[in-house]
This record gives sequence, structure tokens and C-alpha cells, in this order.
Amino acid sequence: MRAFVSYTHDDLDIAKEVASVLEAQQIAADWDRNIQPGTAFTDAIKSRILYSHVFVPLITERSQRRPWIHQETGYAMALNIPVLPLVFGTVDDSIPR
Repeated sequence: MRAFVSYTHDDLDIAKEVASVLEAQQIAADWDRNIQPGTAFTDAIKSRILYSHVFVPLITERSQRRPWIHQETGYAMALNIPVLPLVFGTVDDSIPR
């Protein structure tokens, strides 16, 4: 099983912890850290989402202001990939996305 973890780089420590927990459960954690330098980044992200079994966006006060997490979530939903959002801390649902 593969899970793609979507996060903002401001939350790298949280992403590392989530990846560690997934790996401990024998779920392959895939994220942008696995993309080789020189690879077309957007295409690589799309491909990794396409081949994941579950999409895991990390929702934090910082990430909810970043458009990429929302765009990647929409892409996963359009592909009918199950989305399991993980929320950390308090988030403001009134912030426009």
C-alpha cells in the first residue's frame, strides 16, 4: 500500500513524523522528498498521486494558506483516490482558499 503525503515545507517535521508512522504500519509513504533532482516537479507529483492508494494531506494553520495542498487534494479526488486529511492544531475555516 502506498500513501502520498501532501504538506507545506513549513511543516516538514510533521510530515516526517507522519511518514514514519505510515512506514511503521508497512504503508509506503511517498512525498516530494522522493523526487529526484532535475525531474519535472509537477509531473512527478501528479504521477505519484496517481499511483497512490490513499492521499494524505496534512492540514495545519500554515498549510491551509498554501494553494498546492488544495490543488493536489482536488487532483486526488478527481482520480477517485481516497483522501484521508490529517489536521494538526487549530485551523481557521474562514480563511479563503
